[in-house]
Amino acid sequence: MVASAVVLLTAFAMAQSVSKAPNNPAQTPSNVPKTVDQAVLMLKTKWLSTKDLDWILRNPQKEVTFRLYRPFGTGVRNEFGLWGGNQELRDSCGTNDPEGCSVVIFNRLWESVRADADPSLVRQLDCQFQLAQAIHINEKGFYKLTTGELLKAIQSQIDEQFAKAGGGRHTHVSNFIDSRSSG
Repeated sequence: MVASAVVLLTAFAMAQSVSKAPNNPAQTPSNVPKTVDQAVLMLKTKWLSTKDLDWILRNPQKEVTFRLYRPFGTGVRNEFGLWGGNQELRDSCGTNDPEGCSVVIFNRLWESVRADADPSLVRQLDCQFQLAQAIHINEKGFYKLTTGELLKAIQSQIDEQFAKAGGGRHTHVSNFIDSRSSG
């Protein structure tokens, strides 16, 4: 949560400080990326901190794309000339829509950050992402609980779902996920 706030604040500051797209849409500065891969490399090396890249690694792709879309995406679209004359980058993205281009760039950024990471860590994170999607928490009555009671209620629901999957607390996560998708 804190990491998300840090990334969003950083993104907001960057979006506020970036220059507007060139006034003449036919002109594109020579320092803007012309391909998705160049855009990703620029983001990784010039725009994002190590902490930002770690946040990207440790979050699911949809969450990363959603969180970066605004206001960070506004800065990317403006700075990379997606609203202006950077047709080459739009072509590389496979869409002429500047907003669609930023989504393509953010998805590729997520893939690139994962490709740079330890494969074992990526597998562990994928398992966590799948588990987070597979577990369903019923929030009914949570507003009445103290923090301690809330944590116990959530843990109880998780334990119950694991037990139903066939193994209690020591069930391997992949077994739990497999049982949810096949049943």
